[in-house]
Amino acid sequence: MYTTELEAINTMLSAVGSSPVNSLAAPLGADVAISQNILIETRREVLQRGWVFNTDYKLELAVDSTTNEVAVGENILRIDGSDGYNGNLDLVQRSGKLYDRTAHTHTITASKVTVDLTYLLNWTDCPEVARRFMMIRAARVFADRI
Repeated sequence: MYTTELEAINTMLSAVGSSPVNSLAAPLGADVAISQNILIETRREVLQRGWVFNTDYKLELAVDSTTNEVAVGENILRIDGSDGYNGNLDLVQRSGKLYDRTAHTHTITASKVTVDLTYLLNWTDCPEVARRFMMIRAARVFADRI
């Protein structure tokens, strides 16, 4: 059985001696809202490292032919196109698009680029081992803050 967000929140609450909750629906008490925010922060922090389950290597992205840009989704934590995949392009994420640090522009003249992507996954998309790690880490942060 996978750890749910509700179970993670209740574990965090129990770390400071608070009573568990039955739902994460509004209205939330202060401790529940704080624990929920810390769990989100912790998920982002943990996934940002890049793990086998949230990173794609050598992924080809098409360049938009009308704008000559590559839009980057909000679920992308890290993008790296500087590993020699794209010749002299040094691609990074900036302003929601790929940015070439060599030419100092968002304009990409190639028809496609190859990058490594690290994704911000939803809680339910994470494997159980990651959920447990994030829950325990978040409980420690929560206990420190409370």
